[in-house]
Amino acid sequence: MTGGPVRTVFLGSGAFGVDILRRLAGHPDVRMVGVVTAPARPVGRTQVPSPTPIETTAQAIGLTTILTPERLRAPEAVDAVLALDPDLAVLADYGQIVPAALLEMPRFGAINLHPSLLPRHRGASPIQATIMAGDTETGV
Repeated sequence: MTGGPVRTVFLGSGAFGVDILRRLAGHPDVRMVGVVTAPARPVGRTQVPSPTPIETTAQAIGLTTILTPERLRAPEAVDAVLALDPDLAVLADYGQIVPAALLEMPRFGAINLHPSLLPRHRGASPIQATIMAGDTETGV
């Protein structure tokens, strides 16, 4: 590849995105300039705030730029992501509508990975829906 590694920002929150983030961060043609995920939320009986699987993974693999905006559409959140100056945005299991400015800004665009062959199983549980439907073929 010419021009050096692709400056990449990853947007995700759920477990589906963990392996994707790990592979991107370890790829020699990718330079992870930031991770955007949801803020820690109260979970369990004790309601102790817990970081997303993506935040936990990003920290474990040594990524230091982790943004956790409450609302990605807030102007300050958009500005913070744009300030990372990414060449590519990769989305997987983010859980919020991503503003057009963030999808259009990277010179290589944005890739949204969804765990089903759309539009068949959109919604909150596409993997479970695929299994329950007895589908013999699926994909991302």
